[in-house]
Amino acid sequence: MNKLRVGVILGGMSSEREVSLNSGRNVYDNLDRDLYESIPVFMDGEGRLWIIPWQLVSQNTTVDIADSLERDARRIAYEDLKREIDFAFI
Repeated sequence: MNKLRVGVILGGMSSEREVSLNSGRNVYDNLDRDLYESIPVFMDGEGRLWIIPWQLVSQNTTVDIADSLERDARRIAYEDLKREIDFAFI
């Protein structure tokens, strides 16, 4: 059985981006890994989307993540997101 790919959208352009990061951590920690593949999608301060490794999510702030994007993440266009995930948790 294929797992449903859940994109967990984190960060963003508002001052609430740290809250978004913490919420995403909670979603990741509580998703049933037998049923779902969790894919972290970070929105930077300019509204660009990035697929990032969970290690960045679990150990960093949004500022730390933003500083690591060029090295550790893959930028993705909004229109291409549908190829990467089946469902989004925002």
